[in-house]
Amino acid sequence: MWQLIEWSRLLGGLGAFLLGMHLLETALAQMGGSSFSKLLRKATRTPLLGIFWGTVVTALLQSSSLVSLMVVALVGAGILGLPQAFGLIMGANIGTTATGWLVTLIGFKLNVEKFALWGLGIGAFLAVIWSYKTWMKLAGQAIAGFALLFIGLEWMKEAIAHFAEVVDLSAWQEAGALTLFIVGFVLTAIIQSSSATMAITLSAMHAGILGFYQGAALMIGADLGTTVTVFLGTLDGNVVKRQVALTHFLFNFIVNMTAFVFLPWEIALIEKILGIYDPLLALVAFHSALNVLGAVLFFPFIHPFMRLIERLVKQKKTTEARFIHQVPASQTDAAFIALQKEMAHLAERVIGWGRLLWDIKPLPRHESPEAFYAATKQLGSEVIAYIAQLQQHMKTESDAQTLTNLLWSVRRLLRAAKSLKDIRHNMEHYRYDEREAVRHLITHMREHASLTLSALEEKQANGGQMQDWTLRDLWTLNREHQHRLNEEVLLNITLYAPEEAATFLNMIHENKEYLESIIEALERRTDTGELQEAAAQKIT
Repeated sequence: MWQLIEWSRLLGGLGAFLLGMHLLETALAQMGGSSFSKLLRKATRTPLLGIFWGTVVTALLQSSSLVSLMVVALVGAGILGLPQAFGLIMGANIGTTATGWLVTLIGFKLNVEKFALWGLGIGAFLAVIWSYKTWMKLAGQAIAGFALLFIGLEWMKEAIAHFAEVVDLSAWQEAGALTLFIVGFVLTAIIQSSSATMAITLSAMHAGILGFYQGAALMIGADLGTTVTVFLGTLDGNVVKRQVALTHFLFNFIVNMTAFVFLPWEIALIEKILGIYDPLLALVAFHSALNVLGAVLFFPFIHPFMRLIERLVKQKKTTEARFIHQVPASQTDAAFIALQKEMAHLAERVIGWGRLLWDIKPLPRHESPEAFYAATKQLGSEVIAYIAQLQQHMKTESDAQTLTNLLWSVRRLLRAAKSLKDIRHNMEHYRYDEREAVRHLITHMREHASLTLSALEEKQANGGQMQDWTLRDLWTLNREHQHRLNEEVLLNITLYAPEEAATFLNMIHENKEYLESIIEALERRTDTGELQEAAAQKIT
């Protein structure tokens, strides 16, 4: 029986499929300019919209596998998040039932291979002949990749066409539901199309070979079999893609196994309560209801389900980064978004370092100050390395300048962290000093640090906005505070031990450097001359 499979065509189909996936993902990532990314994010900004557009697009393309693979590509490019992807996947499951209705009601199945060959030709022409325009080259790659997905799927289906023909479905006329479920799963996994399995099943039912019960069991298995296609699209090992694949599998597994357990009651509901006795119409109604109810029941639990997926499939702790390790630097638009988020993460840690050392915020459990600082320093090093990679892909002067400013900001944030590290032993030594002059000085430094850090955290939390302060105000206030504390130390110099005055002046300076460096990093001004001039005028 296995000689009936044309292995060369099967392997070639798999190769075309994977190459198409690669071309599509690469092109989408590089086309991920601001307008493209915003359009996609707005179109699927909520899971409900994702369900809607997943249904519409899959109904038009007649391939839930293809839509799911596009979702994997978009998530891999950093354009879609996991909840958005889940919405599209649920919609794709609903949309794929349109094929059954077309076959049943119209008896017409669109031959997409001819369109795919046209798409491959047009895509190759745009990518190779008109490649002098970047957008045309990328559009051509996307079209060619899209077409190769269809062609690869067609080749794989053709490779096992004779195999499918010799499978005697009548042998399972009296077979149990579990056997038919397994047959549906295996057949769909091999053919790579639940729509094709639906067409085969409807044909067998139309010929009287299978009944409604057998067809329903077979199609439940076919629904689960479509998850194999998405698994093939995640062979590169990317964590986010594996999360999408697991989301797709678990969703289908839970919905399909629930439907399988209650299958006899569902058959009775459709035949006796809904009054649908035509087995073909009953099967497509059952298939549609299965996927619609699955989406309805899962919808309230999307975010808890996503948290479960993220716990089950997570990055090994080899990095302190939260975002940049998920997106290759070659995907420039998505990389810029990830870099901006990672910068905010680094700033959050540096601000937390100050709160920790000034005893304004409790230390995270199981993390020593040494470990906290080391992790912050490693994160900064990872961000700098990522910026260096991203610089190799810059195409405009403005983007290159933006990266230069971001690099400067990272260095200022690391400088800020080091400033406090250098006086940490002094801070701990004098924190509980009983002398009134020392206690007064340390309290003023701590209160000023708390005020400034709270304002900076407000800026980070509110998208760059502060209610009572501007960064210029904070910068100037910081200089004024240093000036007043220096005067206080010099006026009270007789109250300190001989070497303590120098220690206190150094602590004031390094605390000022810590706060000032964060302010400058957040403002991203490589030239602080205007700030210095404004501060000097106000102090004098």
